[in-house]
Parts: sequence; structure tokens; C-alpha cells
Amino acid sequence: MQAMRVCAIVLNYNGLDLLGPCLDALLASDCPGLSAMLVDNASSDGSAEFVRRRYPQVELLENPENYYFSRGNNEGMRLALELGADYLLVLNNDTLIDPSCVRLLIEFMDAHPRAGACQPLLRFMHRPDLAASAGIRLGMAGKAWDMACGEPAESLGRLPFQVLGATGGAMLLRAEALSQCGLFCEEFQMYFEDVDLSLRLREASWDIWCVPEASVLHECSVTTNRSGAWRRGYFCERNSYKVVLRNYPPAKILKAYLLGWPMAGLVSGYNLLLHDRRYGLAIAQAMLEGLRDLVRFLPGRLSRRDRQARHYPFWPMIEESVIYPPNCRRADG
Repeated sequence: MQAMRVCAIVLNYNGLDLLGPCLDALLASDCPGLSAMLVDNASSDGSAEFVRRRYPQVELLENPENYYFSRGNNEGMRLALELGADYLLVLNNDTLIDPSCVRLLIEFMDAHPRAGACQPLLRFMHRPDLAASAGIRLGMAGKAWDMACGEPAESLGRLPFQVLGATGGAMLLRAEALSQCGLFCEEFQMYFEDVDLSLRLREASWDIWCVPEASVLHECSVTTNRSGAWRRGYFCERNSYKVVLRNYPPAKILKAYLLGWPMAGLVSGYNLLLHDRRYGLAIAQAMLEGLRDLVRFLPGRLSRRDRQARHYPFWPMIEESVIYPPNCRRADG
């Protein structure tokens, strides 16, 4: 692969049926200087062979095992940074990107040098008139959800606007900002690593935007849904505590736990007794791991050095009145 202006990184794990449409749409982009990379997390469905045979122009990076979302993408991002990319586009394999999307995002970032990241408007694959995500929202207990999910896409207008964070489903990252703030935290594995990175970017005084004129169709969590709702519930619950411990002001950490942990207990208990026992057990396990992390990380976060070194400019964008996020209306089933 030659040095490029922007590298689009598509992570894949047993998503053979998704790759053709995703890569065809990406390669039809009208953005000059765009290179594409497929990072395969040791798929067993022939994904790597398919890409090697059908898309020789796509750089193929094969991981020896399933590195999940965070490390899998990081492997691709490290390579792209080494090759001199100015921008990195992290793109899900269950997306169809509009031909003008990358160009519009790059033009916006070029015109806004303090933008560390931006995202297009994600629309539901089978209901493109409805927004799937216009950015990340975050509540007091560390639970995140998609801004404008299920709302009419046209209601968001065409002008860019700032958001707390950009979704990992389709996010454009400035190489300079990543060099300062680091890549995805690999402890998250999958889910909320984009929240954590967004908060780190904002703490370093980088702006994050949604550019609604740029558009991506999103099937929404196809790969993870195949492995069961309990798995997604586990990672989201566990990683909400990581978001809190890694990023919240020390004075807010205990409040987040005191509000969020009992609510999670109710969700776990309801599922254990009345609904989905496996889901209830997954939430209970995540809660216990959250308490373990509290004991492990809190002393360092309460230290005088930590309190003096951080200023939390993102905090006014945290929605303190929300403990558990509202349900997103899933327009595409």
C-alpha cells in the first residue's frame, strides 16, 4: 500500500455476506487519495480469501485471532499511521457509504483544523428516511446511546453541528489528534470504545462534529447480533463502568455507581426471574466486574496529581439526569 491522504479501515469477523456491498460502495467514493484496508479478525467463513481474490486493490490485514473491535481496528490504524495517512475512516462492514461521503468529511475537516473527529449521518439501511445515529450521547451512569436514533433524517438539516462523540460505526479521525490522544482502549474489546476515545479527544480540546450532508446506510450490529443479545448486554454494561472510571471527574464517579449499579441490578433480576436468564447473568457478571474495577482504579483517580492534571471540558455535554438511556426505535428490525 502506498502512502495515502485517507485510509478507510473496515473491520470484519465472519461477515462474508456483507463485504461485497460494503467494499463496492466504499471503492465507488469520489474522494481522491482514498485507500481501503480490510482488517480480518481470523474469520472462518472465507472472508479473507474473498477479499484477496475479488479486491486486490484493498490492503488485507489478517489478525491471528479475533481481536474484537478495539484491537482489531487499532492494528489497521497503526499501519495506516505508519504509512502517513492524514485521516483514518473507521467503517463498519454492515454499512453502505454514499459516494460523496468521504470527500465531504475530508473537506469539512480540512476547513476546521481543531476538529479531531467527525461522523456522517448514519441512516437505517431499510428506512433511509430515519436517522440511526447523528453522534453519541452519554448519561450519568456511563451508558451511551445514539443521538437522533429513529428521528426523521431531514429534521437534522444539512449544516454540521458539534456532538459529544462520534460513533465507531463510521467515524473520521485526524491522525494528529490520534497521535496526541492514542487509539481505541483495547480493554473495552467492543462497545463504548468510541465513547472513551471521544472523551479523550474532547479533554485534549479537540472538537467532534456530525456532518449530516455526508451519509451512510447502516444495518446496525449485524455481526454482534449473531452472537446473542446477552453478549452485547454484557459488554455494554461492563464498559459503561470503564467509561466512568477512565474519564469522569473523581467527584462524579461514586455518584455514577450509586445511580447506575442499582438500576443494572433491577435489569439483571428481572431477566433472571422473568425473561432471559442468560441476559440476566451477563448483566450480573458485568456489574461484579465493574465493582472490581472500582476498587482497582479509584485510588489513582482520587489522587491529587490526577485531580490537578485534568479539567473535563466535555462534562457540560454529559446528560446527568439520564441514568439508563431511552430505547432506540429499531426501524430496520
